[in-house]
Amino acid sequence: NLNAAELLFSGQKKVKNRHLRGIYLSAARSYLFNRYLSERLALGNWDRRLSGDVYMLDGTHSLYKDDQWQGGDEQRLVDLQIHPTGPLFGRGASLAVDESLALESRIAELWGDGIVGLEEAGLKQDRRALRVIPQNISCIFVDGNAVISFDLPAGCFATSVLRELVHYS
Repeated sequence: NLNAAELLFSGQKKVKNRHLRGIYLSAARSYLFNRYLSERLALGNWDRRLSGDVYMLDGTHSLYKDDQWQGGDEQRLVDLQIHPTGPLFGRGASLAVDESLALESRIAELWGDGIVGLEEAGLKQDRRALRVIPQNISCIFVDGNAVISFDLPAGCFATSVLRELVHYS
């Protein structure tokens, strides 16, 4: 899907099916978001405050900027009540500033054509939490196999959660 998005952005591919076009655009956005998250993981600050961050209240899409940070917010971050966010690139200016914006800009430079393609497709700049807390988690064993179930918000992938739970040797 990412390759198809690149072809779409370069004009080498025409897509009339809106659903398929949406899949390609989502793949491009997810790729860039995942690059940002990977960078934050490598820096060890994916779950911590970074100067200029934008935060999301758990279970909502409500955002607030780092300049609105209050005394108790550090504990709210630890208690998983608020989460740092990453960019879903599109039209408009990022809400992030300082270190967070600098990192977003470095990620955007990696695939400038993708950024332009998302903007030209009419997608608006948005944010997604860098961490998600699965709900209703259960694990039972059936015939020696673990059967794991959990609920995730829309836009999150069970495969990503499972990857973090399972270690391959």
